[in-house]
Amino acid sequence: MPIGQELSRLEESARWSAQNQFEAGKFWRGCNLALGAPASVLGLATGAVGVSDGLPIRVVGAAALGAAALTAIMTVLGAERRSQRAHTCANAFHDIQGDARRMLLVDLAAQDLKNAREELTILTDRYSEIRHTAEAPAKHFYKKAAKNIRKGGQRFAIDHTSNTTLATKETTHG
Repeated sequence: MPIGQELSRLEESARWSAQNQFEAGKFWRGCNLALGAPASVLGLATGAVGVSDGLPIRVVGAAALGAAALTAIMTVLGAERRSQRAHTCANAFHDIQGDARRMLLVDLAAQDLKNAREELTILTDRYSEIRHTAEAPAKHFYKKAAKNIRKGGQRFAIDHTSNTTLATKETTHG
């Protein structure tokens, strides 16, 4: 059935989109920590040393400038915002993935064509809306997502034990 095929495509697209966004979110969270921790430590240390007169003013000034530079880079990159946005989009894609899978494997056989088409339209509209608001992931994130998916990172235990996939279920529906 063409609707089953489209649901399978939508589930697959949502799976890849979710994993790409999860990989991007992990990267940006790491950037935020990699820049934020040193900036905080340098800022704290220069404040403490500056007050105590423990080091020459040039050393304290250089460390303070380093902390300010790291903070500026964090601000320009927006790593925290990007991380949060990527994780939000990833979870939204993941929800669509699950909804498409459930519709295909559970609901589709009991629905008439008109209702199935309406639900497919709702799911594809949700997918499109999220796709238009998500940042396009870098090629590096796609490669990491592919590795994760190929290793089974997006499969459930039931998929391993029953050897059931959307492709096999989809063919039983049409």
